[in-house]
Amino acid sequence: MTEPLIAEAMALAALLTRENAALTALDFAGAAALLPQKETVTAAFAAAQRDAGDRPDGATEDMRRLAGQLRDLADENRRLLERAIYVQRRVVGAVVRAVPKAFGGAARYGATGAMAAIRRPPPVVVSARV
Repeated sequence: MTEPLIAEAMALAALLTRENAALTALDFAGAAALLPQKETVTAAFAAAQRDAGDRPDGATEDMRRLAGQLRDLADENRRLLERAIYVQRRVVGAVVRAVPKAFGGAARYGATGAMAAIRRPPPVVVSARV
């Protein structure tokens, strides 16, 4: 009865370990790629929990240890996801602040009240010569 729950808990722990490693390395694309698998594994774990219920044989020492490991991994995952969100906000903020500088600052209006032409950055020449 508890074998499916243990198997699903171990699968979830393995996935959280992989996602946490990606987030620690700031590999946000790699972490995001795990999302479909994370949803599947989490749903399977929740189903196994429902099936196991509160049966007396469901509280083995292995399960308690595994539950503690899952709690620790989930706490670390939450912390790393919060850090990832913070980093992404900083990157987006830097880009947003740089855009007006690249195009000559704030919008300007002419004497008629119409928007004046925006100064464009000079063209960039790219050469493929080696």
